[in-house]
Amino acid sequence: MDFNEAIEIVAKVLGNINSKIEIDKYDGLIVKKLEASNTLDAGRTTKQSHIAITGPQMDLFPYVRADGYFEVEYDKEDAELKKYFVAQIPAYLHKDNVDYLGENDGTITQDELVHISIVRSRRNNAADQIQMSMTYMDSPKFIAFRRMVHSGSYLVILKRKKELMYDLFAVKSSDVIVDTYSLNDLNNCFYKAATNTVVKLDEIVVSKDESEEDDLYGEIINHNLFGIHIQGKNDALSETNPHICIGWSDMGDMASVESFDALGTLYDQHFNKTPRGRGQDLGQIWRFLHDMQIGDYVIYSESDCFHIGRIISDYNYNAVEYDAQDHDYKNERKVEWLKTNIDRSILSKAFNSALKAGMSLWTLNDYKSAVVDILNDVYVKDEEKPIVEENEEFMSCLEITREPRTNKIHPINFIVYGAPGTGKTYSMVEYALAIVDNITVDAFRDANPDRKSNVARYKELVKAGQIVFTTFHQNYGYEEFIQGLRPDKDSETMAFKTVDGVFKIIADRALNDAEGKNYIIIIDEINRANISKVFGELITLIEEDKRWGELNETSATLQSGEPFAVPNNLYIIGTMNSADKSISLIDAALRRRFDFIEQKPDSSLVTDMVLKTVLETINLSLVEELDSTDLLVGHSYFMNKTQRDLCNILNNNIIPLLYEYFYDNRKKVASILTEAIKKADASIEIVDEKVGRLRVKEV
Repeated sequence: MDFNEAIEIVAKVLGNINSKIEIDKYDGLIVKKLEASNTLDAGRTTKQSHIAITGPQMDLFPYVRADGYFEVEYDKEDAELKKYFVAQIPAYLHKDNVDYLGENDGTITQDELVHISIVRSRRNNAADQIQMSMTYMDSPKFIAFRRMVHSGSYLVILKRKKELMYDLFAVKSSDVIVDTYSLNDLNNCFYKAATNTVVKLDEIVVSKDESEEDDLYGEIINHNLFGIHIQGKNDALSETNPHICIGWSDMGDMASVESFDALGTLYDQHFNKTPRGRGQDLGQIWRFLHDMQIGDYVIYSESDCFHIGRIISDYNYNAVEYDAQDHDYKNERKVEWLKTNIDRSILSKAFNSALKAGMSLWTLNDYKSAVVDILNDVYVKDEEKPIVEENEEFMSCLEITREPRTNKIHPINFIVYGAPGTGKTYSMVEYALAIVDNITVDAFRDANPDRKSNVARYKELVKAGQIVFTTFHQNYGYEEFIQGLRPDKDSETMAFKTVDGVFKIIADRALNDAEGKNYIIIIDEINRANISKVFGELITLIEEDKRWGELNETSATLQSGEPFAVPNNLYIIGTMNSADKSISLIDAALRRRFDFIEQKPDSSLVTDMVLKTVLETINLSLVEELDSTDLLVGHSYFMNKTQRDLCNILNNNIIPLLYEYFYDNRKKVASILTEAIKKADASIEIVDEKVGRLRVKEV
């Protein structure tokens, strides 16, 4: 069969699924039937995440293939190749094809230019191949496309004439035959046009746009983030073998250990610890062997610094002894270090505390967005004060006259509260921007549906000092919030100076704003601090009628002797977790000064019907069992997910929460899970291994 016949078959099949192509546009094609190991579906037959392009099909990428280049025996060089010699091909995904697949969650809204990683690979005694797609390097939208394509489907790759540019289409197994035409006749073959085409690279270089580069680290959100301590001597940051490692090497190579029971049996042959110590050890080992996946991210934490990397290999037992590494560190995973030797002092107190876990390996998923900011060099401590320019001088409130607030669309002080995972902190971007624009939150959402643009604008306003975000914690005090004394580092003698806190700075800035713009301070976890201690005399000054500019405007004298007032263009927003019983510490004086806005779990935001039913059933059971709406499960755990993610959602997020709600009552947790699984008709079952908590697995 020649190229013209092959492209006619492709055009016929694609046309049948409403993906029409112009056959004169292309000069090469391959068709590949995807096996389970080529997909990103759960339960793949192997742990590989790439698509293997073998034999003549490799010629579709002529700038990668070079005859004889791999005609030698080698081992370690293969792993190094993936680190140093990766190409990314530009290709187009087509919205009509994505819509045909029927699993688009809104990620792909138009024809998309994406970049796909390809690398040559040949292990000893194995065939030469191109490994196409690395989940931790590809464009996120291509990864989203791959998750819509399942075992048995066909991938069609068309090369455009005189371009190193490709078009990708996926065809379900049920649609590969049209009349007498079948994609199966083209499977694993390469077809090229008879006429040679020449491509000059310097004329057609395709670059990623800025937004796609931003998405590279944004992909962290779709992966797990782990923390690791490597206390002994190690060479984890070496250039020749960048990796992370854990001990327990007396257990030998654990690559064949497939169940938690088998791991426990092997552990007991080498160690004798208390049940608690045994359980902690097994949990960390299992996490390293099975929970951690290629594409996940890791923070290697040391006493004064930390390093951020991306997992690029499966588990490996490295029996080689190195002088630079303790002999117990033989359990390894290779890592691409993205940023190293980051000073711990840049981190917030909460993040710093999270890195002090008393384990070798633990999860850090609550800090994924912070890691994205660190990698993009835009991270700011939650509790860090806004920077005040040296020449920024503020007039006293007694020198300023303000008009009363007339456009009262939003309460001047309000708290958004709700169960874990209802998106309280997430929604702060929309609340803040709606206040800045003087419109309702609903109106803002309708007019500004692009989350990425909203976040970008929010960050600009944070940099400009118009919005401040801080997080309360148990040690947060009046000095950080309003004003306090700090050592004067520039003084040659022991001396102190008065330093303004985050609230006073933004209050002064809002008061002195001649344009009268609205300013916002967001206080995350407002109920976690000693409110009376933090607010001090602000308890009176933040009242609506006592704001500067209102009828009963009131000022107070700070310890420094200067007058201070809270202007009527400064909005205070708090977030509060209703599942946290410490909310009772918020006294009536504070409650009277704030409006309370409930953010309930919203199952309508969950598109997958099985996940939606699981969420609704669990919440109905919780209300019935606990006779409370404070202890519920939020929708964010289930958003933008499919049934393939259900086991991970339940095991990593929901089951630990249920154990907390029911004070480790296994029977209650099992009852609620059983009811949810039954109502949703989900293809999973509960596993009770006795050692450790309940979990679920696919049937």
